[in-house]
Amino acid sequence: MNEQTKTRTPSKVRFALLVFCGVYPLVTLGLGVLGPLTATWPLPLKTLVLVPIIVVAMVLGDHPLYPNPSAPSALKGQMQFGF
Repeated sequence: MNEQTKTRTPSKVRFALLVFCGVYPLVTLGLGVLGPLTATWPLPLKTLVLVPIIVVAMVLGDHPLYPNPSAPSALKGQMQFGF
């Protein structure tokens, strides 16, 4: 295997930390905004409203910020994350 075909495998711990850093503020903001509006609702109904908002925000807003592992890297040996 030559230098051009070698790739480093992404660290799952590092990727998990990146996802956490994206999800945590979204959940905190969502709970802060929806909390007063849904104070009397049962927990399953609160999560039924909050989870789709978080998922859409992650897919459209946060997830594109993670580098794509299938895209060619501009830097040799660059660590890449994504699905």
